[in-house]
Amino acid sequence: MKKKIFIFFILIMFIGINLKGNQSYTIELKKKIPDYLKNLKKIAQDTNNNNETFEELINGASSASMLFQLVNKKSEKVKILSLGYTIADKLMKKYPQKSEGYHYGAFLLGMIGVYKGPHFILNYLPKIEKMALKGLKLNPNFHHGSTYVTLCATYFESPGFPLSIGNIYKAKKYCQFSIKNFPDNCTAYLYLASIYDTLKLKDNALETLKIGEKNCAPVDNSLEEKVWYEEDYSALHQMINKLIKGESIRHFMQER
Repeated sequence: MKKKIFIFFILIMFIGINLKGNQSYTIELKKKIPDYLKNLKKIAQDTNNNNETFEELINGASSASMLFQLVNKKSEKVKILSLGYTIADKLMKKYPQKSEGYHYGAFLLGMIGVYKGPHFILNYLPKIEKMALKGLKLNPNFHHGSTYVTLCATYFESPGFPLSIGNIYKAKKYCQFSIKNFPDNCTAYLYLASIYDTLKLKDNALETLKIGEKNCAPVDNSLEEKVWYEEDYSALHQMINKLIKGESIRHFMQER
């Protein structure tokens, strides 16, 4: 009996150490928020500077795509996303044959819509979709299917009938495609579970999250990707707990 208790104690310590280690990625990156913001503002607001390299613009758009998750206020999130979209717009104009500007542009404008509300998304949906589809045409495998998730999220957050017909089913289609072809992309599971919960298919929602729990993984070894994965994986477990308690996760992605 004492041996079992000792093993259990060691296991709990091991889990605690692992969780603490994972959280250090977010803590480490949060320390750099002022530097990231300074760089974002410099690139986005200097409209007369056409000397930025492709890599500098990519880094700016990528930073905004990750950084908004590390602040709490919606107004701060929208500010960061807007700076990122300005940089993505520069990418599209300066490098129109490169896919990255369209992918980031669709994502950043779509996320602005998530926080500004469904009517914003409805107004910008054609533009978001056009950018996403252009990016997918140039590179359908960008960042492990993240642009399919962008389309899923945008349609999911758009108003439904009578303003728009079938958006939630379009969202479901894009998330399912992403999961089928890029099973390590954690965000797709979160949105698909939200869709199932909205359709009152709670068992499907819970099953989706449990599959995601097994399949989710960082798509590269960058600090930014590790933080993105860490945030999504934490959200996944929060959503599982809410469903087990009988709570709705319909608005979880918008409120996180």
